[in-house]
Amino acid sequence: MVHSGDDLATDGALSSGLLIDHFKVVRLLGRGGMGEVYLARDTQLGRKVALKLIHAKIVESREAVERFLHEARTTARFSHPHIVAIHSVGEHEGRPYLALEYLEGQNLRQRLQESRLSLKAALRVALAIARALQEAHRRGILHRDLKPENVVLPGDGRLRVVDFGIAKVLTSQDEGLQETVDALRQDLDEDNLEDGFETRGQGLRGTPLYMAPEQWLEQPTTPATDIWALGIVLWELMAHRRPFEAQSLTGLAIQVGGAAPVPTITSAAELPEELGALIDRCLDKDPAE
Repeated sequence: MVHSGDDLATDGALSSGLLIDHFKVVRLLGRGGMGEVYLARDTQLGRKVALKLIHAKIVESREAVERFLHEARTTARFSHPHIVAIHSVGEHEGRPYLALEYLEGQNLRQRLQESRLSLKAALRVALAIARALQEAHRRGILHRDLKPENVVLPGDGRLRVVDFGIAKVLTSQDEGLQETVDALRQDLDEDNLEDGFETRGQGLRGTPLYMAPEQWLEQPTTPATDIWALGIVLWELMAHRRPFEAQSLTGLAIQVGGAAPVPTITSAAELPEELGALIDRCLDKDPAE
């Protein structure tokens, strides 16, 4: 996990020095919709780790905890240079945790807020993300929440995609729970499109700005769902904005889930024809395409 060095309020945080299995808590790094992330030290191997504890409300049942741990262990079994490494998985006082490699640097959102990337640099970022998704999909893992905040540019120069540990294991029997706009409003402010949301019993489902049509329409999620999110990220890299400009959840749902075609990237940026066509294909509303 990445750490940007920002100061954080520590109300309710775990105490420095607390041992969770063989990980000693150092300090709180961040809080989010899924849980809390701490800098910790692996007392067995002497290395820093990012310890991510999941909120109890995310995994209220024993079945949900076991499902989460199973998915995290599945993800931890593979290693890829552009996917954050999961060192260990466990449970603390009923809350699942992940021990992840500790990355110092910034995420892609922070980088894009500083300045625009050159086409060459943007293509390097895009290729690394695509390779991470390719590896995950090859192993039956779906991310479901790809966005610039989950792409880390650490000091070692090797991009990592993070939060695969909360991803859904793809099976033909489990299509997952999807929520309609009305249900989403229970968890999100109507005008807040950037926060992730949670679904009952299944954990984080996605961030509205990056959700594919099939998510809004309560249809099965597949690798195509991640490809849609990649297409939105590519728009941001190349055009420096997103293709949809809705100001509310309802408006966004209509734009993404409705019949109107997605604007072409060439309407917003001058790009090589082949690259523009590739990005447009990522945002075809038919997942089969």
